[in-house]
Amino acid sequence: MFSTTGTLHYDPQAGKTFDLWWALLQCDEQLAEYYAWLLKRRGVEVHSNAKGLWGTHVSVLKGDPPPNPEAWGKYEGFEVEFHYNHLIRYDNGKHAWTDVYSEQLSEIRMELGFTAKPWYHLTVGRLVRPYEVDFAKYGIT
Repeated sequence: MFSTTGTLHYDPQAGKTFDLWWALLQCDEQLAEYYAWLLKRRGVEVHSNAKGLWGTHVSVLKGDPPPNPEAWGKYEGFEVEFHYNHLIRYDNGKHAWTDVYSEQLSEIRMELGFTAKPWYHLTVGRLVRPYEVDFAKYGIT
């Protein structure tokens, strides 16, 4: 695994593009650009997330009000370390991403009253040619 850092933001662009209670770890856009380039070399094209609405990021919370709202915003602008895998996944047929692990992000979630997550993900982008996945074929409902 590789290690780097991102900057934590609470409710980025609140009221403009999405509802409250979102927390994102903004990351170096070159991460998504690099992985999009690697995929393209292998014949899988993506619309890179680097220039998207939220840029290259790791979603920490996605609109769920925290059980301990008094801790909301406590780490705004903090640099948070995370580890990421070199493997690029796109098995949902719509997006490409790499898995992310961060004890710090899990600690922040727990301070807000949520459970720790073993894994997060950094979205590389949306597949230019999405495809349907027959999850039932693999016993997944």
